[in-house]
Amino acid sequence: MDSRPWRLDLPPGIAWFEVDRHDVLKAKQQALRKSGVSFHTVNNSGTSTTSHSKSTRNSHEDRSSRSKASGSQTYLKAASWSCAAVDLQVPGWSKQLVKVGLDPQQPTAWVAEGLMYYLEPEGVAGMLQEVASVSAPGSILALNFMLESGLKSLREALAAKAAASQAKAAEDAKRKPSAIAEVDGQASKQDGAASKQDIGSGGRAGNSSNGGRTSGLLSQFKWGCPDDSKQFFSQQGWNVMVCLPWTSAAQSYGWQPQQAAAVMGRPPSHEVQFAICLRL
Repeated sequence: MDSRPWRLDLPPGIAWFEVDRHDVLKAKQQALRKSGVSFHTVNNSGTSTTSHSKSTRNSHEDRSSRSKASGSQTYLKAASWSCAAVDLQVPGWSKQLVKVGLDPQQPTAWVAEGLMYYLEPEGVAGMLQEVASVSAPGSILALNFMLESGLKSLREALAAKAAASQAKAAEDAKRKPSAIAEVDGQASKQDGAASKQDIGSGGRAGNSSNGGRTSGLLSQFKWGCPDDSKQFFSQQGWNVMVCLPWTSAAQSYGWQPQQAAAVMGRPPSHEVQFAICLRL
């Protein structure tokens, strides 16, 4: 959940748009309702005014009323907050964004965090081109991604880990005591079923811990940017002004991040790139 519209001291007149799939937006809105944030903005005189969103105006007014009644002081710092429920991998998605208020004639700052590596490779170039098509000169695109070489290394590491897990599970199954000496064949049959289940569980990396979910998440990483990222983004209408490892970008803001390992359910930090691009 992006809380920046409530945290950052934004310049006057900023219209904030949340762009995501319908189900994800629904979950985000539920989280906002639970947090008690206000959809009122505070003007220079200190008076609160309701943010009017074309797509969610009524629900925002209801939520802001409840927030005010509960004494919430977390006011919206953007001039407005709107939602566009779209699938970025379906061409034409930008029409809905324009419909809810985006002005293609005004510079836009786009933020795509934790998104790019989940997209289908064949649709990434078209998506970036569509972003450019509704971005006035001077617009900015900030995003993180993995290079093809980094994604290849991650996949190889995951495959090696899965193979090692399966080999260990098979070895453990061989060493497990047999139940043949039990009272009757029924006990042996039950033990055999348990052994079979153990092998199946072991085959799914770390079923008894977080490993199964981790492998599933990382296995969904699909797109790796060509290693010549500047050329790739230029072909889609964007000039890369800054591109550096994510850890270096974090450190430039005074933050010392821990190195995220694949076993933690995230790509290795040094493999993730952070870029800021300018609309050509």
